[in-house]
Amino acid sequence: LALCREAAPDIALIDITMPVMDGLTLLGRMRAELPHIRCIMLTAHRDFDYVQSAMRQGAVGYILKSPVDLELAKEALDRACEELEKDTRYSEKMRTHQQLIRNYNYSLREQFFENVLTGLYKTDREIIERGAPLGIGLDAPQLALAVCRVDDLEAYKHKYVGRDRPLAEFSLLEVVRESAGTDAGSRVELFPLSFGQFVLVLAFDRADIDESAVRERFLRLTQSMEGPLAAYLDVRLWVCASSPFQAPSLLRSVYVQTERQLAFAFYRDKPGLLFGDQIAPFRDF
Repeated sequence: LALCREAAPDIALIDITMPVMDGLTLLGRMRAELPHIRCIMLTAHRDFDYVQSAMRQGAVGYILKSPVDLELAKEALDRACEELEKDTRYSEKMRTHQQLIRNYNYSLREQFFENVLTGLYKTDREIIERGAPLGIGLDAPQLALAVCRVDDLEAYKHKYVGRDRPLAEFSLLEVVRESAGTDAGSRVELFPLSFGQFVLVLAFDRADIDESAVRERFLRLTQSMEGPLAAYLDVRLWVCASSPFQAPSLLRSVYVQTERQLAFAFYRDKPGLLFGDQIAPFRDF
């Protein structure tokens, strides 16, 4: 039993007659603790009661010893392999299903953030309660926001058209989500805006986070995204980050200010992380 826990085999051959623990007892323990392992019983007993008991407990087949019945052995192994193939197909189907759920969740997150921006969700309580069923955690002492946009957005849009665009958008968001990861003292919430544009909200566990700590977190976050986005999608990002704020109800005003500042990136030579106080505004001539 301990060896099966460690090695996690696909198929186990269990002798009914063993010292310390008999095969039927071991079968029961394995079905309870390690149900993914397919068990085939080895027995010298031709008594049908033993076989019937093993099959009731979840064995996929049995092999008679002394001498070994090759036909029964092949039948039992074939049955075990068929069940394993079914499990594999089911697992693949579930992974695909979970991927679709995550993809659909991006649509829900996009709609949620749009409702915040349009004022449909206004108060702190309403924003927190509406986000909770989607796994959105904005009930935090301090928040900060970054507006992110793919560099040369128009060229990016022309690169992906028609049926390719949803897959490209999903790939972009997944790379960002996986790259963002976790960081001690904060979590990241991702909200799509439109093709090639999204918002990242940092939710901090402490209320005494200062400006320098927020900037350092945004720097680590931006650096963690740069490599995978360049390697997998040949994409670079403009990231414009806000100062920390204390209430979800301020999301709309902070977003509007930060998104406006992102336009000033015109003066920068290359994409990367920007802060509002580092950007010179446009000047009239």
